[in-house]
Amino acid sequence: MARKPYTCKECHVGPDVPVYKVYEASKHGNIFATHTKDWEFKAVPWTIGKDFTAPTCAACHISLVVNTEGDVVAQRSHQMNDRLPWRMFGLIYAHPHPREPDTTIIRNKYGQPLPTDLNGGFATKYLIDTAEMDKRRQTLQAVCLSCHGTSWVDGQWARFENTIRETNAKTLTATRILTDIWTAGYAVGPAKGGSPSTSPSSAAGRTFG
Repeated sequence: MARKPYTCKECHVGPDVPVYKVYEASKHGNIFATHTKDWEFKAVPWTIGKDFTAPTCAACHISLVVNTEGDVVAQRSHQMNDRLPWRMFGLIYAHPHPREPDTTIIRNKYGQPLPTDLNGGFATKYLIDTAEMDKRRQTLQAVCLSCHGTSWVDGQWARFENTIRETNAKTLTATRILTDIWTAGYAVGPAKGGSPSTSPSSAAGRTFG
C-alpha cells in the first residue's frame, strides 16, 4: 500500500501541496497509470526495472530499492525528507529542510517561528547545512541514475535549483513592494501594544494578505 502513490495522495493533494497532481501529469505518472497492473508491489527489496519500470513516491523517497544486479541503490527510510535537500513549500521561501522534526523551536532573526524571514534570509541555525544537503541530493540522484544518464540528471537538478532561486527572487521582489507600502503608510495595522506601526522592521514581521 505504501508503495502506491494513491496512499501519498491522501495528504499530498490540493492547491497548497499539489505534488500528486504534478506526479499524475508527469511521464512517471503516465507510466504508472498504464503499467501498474503488471508491477510487483510486494517484493522486498524492490528491484528497479524488474518489479516496476517508473518511480512512485515511495521509490524516490522512502523505499529500499536495488538494481537488477542486486546492488542497493537507496536504503529504506522512514524519515520522509532523507532524500530531500530542499523544502519547496517553505514559509515563505523555499529553504533547506529543518534539522529537527520538532519545527516549533525554529526562530528567524526577528524571533518569529518561521524558517525564513521576509527578506529571504534563512534561519540557518535550525536548517540542514550544505554538506547534509549534498548528501541528500546524491541519495535521490542515485535513484534517478538507475534509469537516466548522468547528463540528464545533472541538467534536471540544475533546472530545479535554478527554479528555486528564481521563485525566491520573485517572492522577495513582491515582499519588498509590500514592505514599501507599509513604510509609506498606505497600509497600517496594529503593532505590539495595539498602536499602528509602519516601520520597516515591523513590516518585515507581518503577514500580508
